[in-house]
Amino acid sequence: FVWSGSEEIAELVDDIEEERLRFKWEDADDDDEYFEVRLNRSPVTGETILEITDFCDDDEVDDQTQLWQSQIARLRQETGG
Repeated sequence: FVWSGSEEIAELVDDIEEERLRFKWEDADDDDEYFEVRLNRSPVTGETILEITDFCDDDEVDDQTQLWQSQIARLRQETGG
């Protein structure tokens, strides 16, 4: 994965078709840390829901939140959403 010129290497550890992808970061401090992308459908509205789980240190929460907000905004722009 490459964000703003910074590269992170991850291994795909779980792939459930049309549900989720889970990766483990190569340089993770803890074996239980992972990065996951899930797609769900709202039973009420029928809309597709994108859920991202990414572990980070306490002092990185704001930076990670900003990163994912910018990435989701870019995804919306690219997909017309």
